[in-house]
Amino acid sequence: MTEKGRFCAIFPYIEANIFIAKAAAINIFCNKKTNVQSNCEKPVKRMLLEFSRTKQKLLETTICIENNERHDYTNEYKTLTKDFYLKF
Repeated sequence: MTEKGRFCAIFPYIEANIFIAKAAAINIFCNKKTNVQSNCEKPVKRMLLEFSRTKQKLLETTICIENNERHDYTNEYKTLTKDFYLKF
């Protein structure tokens, strides 16, 4: 990764926290974190992370995939994934 480069990845919740700590140990910092919940009543299942060599204030957000019913996707999830799903 170049000095101004970014690394983005999706991790399971537990592994994300481990990766963040290991990356910081080699001066690669998590600057953006999006917590992903299957619905707003469930715990965080995944994390979308962005890393760089420059430490910045962490920008943390949360997104829910579905509203209260199965396959009733939230607007935030549709916006995030619309380039990948034809039905959005």
